[in-house]
Amino acid sequence: MKKLAIAICDDDETALIAIRGTLSGILEKMKVRASVDAFASPQLLRGAMGADAYDLVFLDIEMPGTDGIALGQEIRESGGGTEIVYVSNREDLVFETFRVRPFGFVRKSRFIKDISDVMRLYTETHKSPAASDTVTFKIHNSEISVACDEITYVEGARDYQYIHLVGKEPVRLRTSINALLQQLEPLGFIRIHKGYVVNFRYIRRIDPASVTLTDGTELPLSRRSVESVRIKYMQLCRTNGFVRLC
Repeated sequence: MKKLAIAICDDDETALIAIRGTLSGILEKMKVRASVDAFASPQLLRGAMGADAYDLVFLDIEMPGTDGIALGQEIRESGGGTEIVYVSNREDLVFETFRVRPFGFVRKSRFIKDISDVMRLYTETHKSPAASDTVTFKIHNSEISVACDEITYVEGARDYQYIHLVGKEPVRLRTSINALLQQLEPLGFIRIHKGYVVNFRYIRRIDPASVTLTDGTELPLSRRSVESVRIKYMQLCRTNGFVRLC
């Protein structure tokens, strides 16, 4: 991966220093090369922004003058490829940010975990293979290779996982869903429930308690995962050129 250019904008200078220090530490641990610039106001960030000045921008939502959502809208309208991550203790405002199509949302109450997850997802997504690539699964003493875009979802059943395929019978594997998630997540698959992992390409709608696939199949959605599933889905749609809305 190329060296990343990252900006942080927060009117609270204490928070700004903390975010920059934590983010720099995480990037170093991940062995990701990056420059991290900090701005104490939207005006200062505007002065440094070009169409593609930054790969990733972390914005506070509540700032005097121009709030983070309005600033995010300006960044979007500039036409560049900058990804936006919101950092806030106002979890009730997460859905307000959706019109800006953010890459992620970091809660200040769970800052280290959330920002680590965002950077892991960012690096994974930006090195993801194309959807036409194949995945190889081990079955007993043999292997089977399946095209990514033929897999609709994975269903867990204790020690066995069922790979559901387009127009074919499911493939049963003796493995854990966590092992499959590690293999499939970089290819555009989202865990929506403890027992289900879904190919984002087949998601038609995301509701508060379920995900509906393009063939009408309705799968359970963990309520505590609704926010993260929506954000991951939107990001994957943008990255892969999908325009489906949920």
